[in-house]
Amino acid sequence: MFFLSQQRFGITSHAWDHWHCMCATHIFITVGMRMYQYVLLMGHGVVLTSSVKVSIFFYYAHGNMTLNLKQRMCCVCVCVCLEIQCGSPPVLPHSVLFWNGVSKIGSVALYGCDVGYRSLDTGNVSVCESDGQWSNPDYSCEAHCGPAPEVPHAEVAWDNSTAVIHHCVKGHYRHTGSDISICDITGKWQIATLHCKELKLTVNNLVVINERCLHWNAENEGYREKYTVTFVGLRDFEQLFSDKRKNIFSSSALWPVLCLNLLPATNYTITITVESTRATSTVTANTSIPVPPTPEIKYSEVEASSLTLKLRRSTNTLDSICMYQVFVIPVEGVMLFDCSSSVSPRFLAQQRCDRGYVTAQIQLSGLAAEINFTVGDQQLYGDFFNAPLENGRDYYIILRTVCQWGKSRTQSCVIWAKARGTSYIMKISALVTVGSIGAVGSVIVMGYWYSWYCKKSSPRFISAAI
Repeated sequence: MFFLSQQRFGITSHAWDHWHCMCATHIFITVGMRMYQYVLLMGHGVVLTSSVKVSIFFYYAHGNMTLNLKQRMCCVCVCVCLEIQCGSPPVLPHSVLFWNGVSKIGSVALYGCDVGYRSLDTGNVSVCESDGQWSNPDYSCEAHCGPAPEVPHAEVAWDNSTAVIHHCVKGHYRHTGSDISICDITGKWQIATLHCKELKLTVNNLVVINERCLHWNAENEGYREKYTVTFVGLRDFEQLFSDKRKNIFSSSALWPVLCLNLLPATNYTITITVESTRATSTVTANTSIPVPPTPEIKYSEVEASSLTLKLRRSTNTLDSICMYQVFVIPVEGVMLFDCSSSVSPRFLAQQRCDRGYVTAQIQLSGLAAEINFTVGDQQLYGDFFNAPLENGRDYYIILRTVCQWGKSRTQSCVIWAKARGTSYIMKISALVTVGSIGAVGSVIVMGYWYSWYCKKSSPRFISAAI
């Protein structure tokens, strides 16, 4: 409350709208840099119309103050001065107030966020205004836990300051636990329980199945991994041969299977390397010899005297370990021939070869694509003598293709021709001759019988006529 001595003050413009002196009103008086509010209590019957500009004089008189209104009558009023107070500034959640305790008009209060919180707003000021109220600050604080927490063997995949998603670093996999960290309302991280386990990524129990497929335990826990497969193939029977290749392979299978196009009759050394850990494993594989293809032939039945046979073949990388064997098998009853037999009987002049023999053995290496072979030309083919066929007997000519490498052996057989001996021709001629003689004899006999019959019947006829 203020009681002012004899001083003159300028009263701010104030709108008086049929104001009665019995009522109380507030006027604002500026004293220096400070503004005061005055309550004026007037007597009966005085009405001040609107927009009256007044000047007042204050002097001490028995506790009262005289108000001199220019252009109007004077009234005696009791003037009570109350300074505007806004009280305490508003409290914002999770904030810190910076205020000097003064709540007069124009006083300022500043706000900041508590530890663990932050604000992206800029309106952190509240001002005490003339209506006795603090202005509302445009300011709010949200929890802020700081940098994302660290999880062993993991890295941040996503972060928006309130939640973080982790994933295991390369070389590790998610074993157990949650992969999300949450910033709670207290500004502290609820750290993910993710447990990242180291990936062994090795190649265990590497084996070869079906001579060309690899099978191993990856221990990758379902993660896709890239492998490099290198293999080198060599052949004992072909010094210049070398098969070197590389294969890139990706798989997430726990037991991957990789099939390779390996060449036959080859010794391979195969190495698998895990790209991420460089772990390696090596295995050897020996591929077998496939059944050799039979050459292109045309079966024929010919005379033994002109037994020249033909075939057409395709060259093969295994020609150096393959050969043709020409068998001569006599035709007597039911023919039995075991193609898989490793026996190769030779022709012996002093013994009968009723079960057949090998008349020629020809290596395929360097052999032309088309071959003419004459059975019985009395030449050596390998260690086998191509003996002439025995006259008067029929033979089957069988061609066997044999491929052999070490203890591995495969073969295929085909009947090439049938040779007819000279006895067959002689038998046919004899049958034709006998047949002809028989036919002539039959005609003579029938003629003789007919003549006899006619002679016997003739006298009866003549005697009857007589």
